[in-house]
Amino acid sequence: MTPRRAQVERLFEEGKQALWKLGLVMFYADDFHEKLHCRTGLTDGARGGLNRKYEPYIYIGTRSAGFDKKRDLEKYKKHRRDPSPMWRHVAAHARAGAWVCIEYSHIFDDPEIGAFISDQSDDHIRSIVAHELAHAVHRWDLKHGGGPEGKPHGEAWRSIYRALRVNWVNPKNKGLTP
Repeated sequence: MTPRRAQVERLFEEGKQALWKLGLVMFYADDFHEKLHCRTGLTDGARGGLNRKYEPYIYIGTRSAGFDKKRDLEKYKKHRRDPSPMWRHVAAHARAGAWVCIEYSHIFDDPEIGAFISDQSDDHIRSIVAHELAHAVHRWDLKHGGGPEGKPHGEAWRSIYRALRVNWVNPKNKGLTP
């Protein structure tokens, strides 16, 4: 097993424990935790939800951001001319040597679930795992009990992700500052 895969597996197990401890699964929690699994691969992405058998899963590509500070800083510096204020902000931090854990633009500035700065790879990977676990929980609860909404990054998903970030992921005193 590669060191990156081992890191994902370790943090996935931590994430499962956090889900259980926080009671974030509303319907058939025992079944969810029994069936939840994590896959890794050599891609540059991550996803979470339900597989074809309607079992909860997450996938973390080991070429995703968050594993290697030097690689990420070089990648982020290239965005300095991107018209998006978010990417210009990230590029400015990268030029200063600050390793930013990024999020989607619509939650980027949220103090609890948005971007943060950390030099610890575990913080970055925990954030990715939490993001995908929130998708798995959200999809599971929609499938088994309905739910307030089905949007992938809507309020229901955000509340699950927020609970994980606040209680398990967020590094202390490392918010994103200009």
